[in-house]
Amino acid sequence: MSGQLALMTGGTVVAAAVWETLPAEAQREVAVRLARLVARLVEAQRDE
Repeated sequence: MSGQLALMTGGTVVAAAVWETLPAEAQREVAVRLARLVARLVEAQRDE
């Protein structure tokens, strides 16, 4: 499934080939936001 995102909606997983259709700036923004989210989750886990 190269280049596809798995979207989960109401318990159903749907493959969506959208990544390549996004402009490079949007791909970068998504990657940065995901990295920040993961960092916050890791930090919260450490604080417990």
